[in-house]
Amino acid sequence: MALLNADPYFPLFHELTPLRTGISMVYNFQLGLFADIAVAGQATGLPAVTRQRYAYGFSTRTLLAGYLIRFDMAWPGSFSKEPVWYFAINLL
Repeated sequence: MALLNADPYFPLFHELTPLRTGISMVYNFQLGLFADIAVAGQATGLPAVTRQRYAYGFSTRTLLAGYLIRFDMAWPGSFSKEPVWYFAINLL
């Protein structure tokens, strides 16, 4: 069993622009790309997986009132498939 996850983020306003603002949602806005690759062997009672699974997409995240807000758009395997959309809120 193996899992590889790559998740680089690029802080737009914090590092890339000279804009300084007191609005944390704007100041902490980040764009990211991600890729996930997984391979699993046969386990007791589970069907065997004969090939790897992968997904990739883009992500945005920021802080709002102390909560990490994240929006993802992912393609499970290929761009010909319908994308999957995710929205998450996490307490830091």
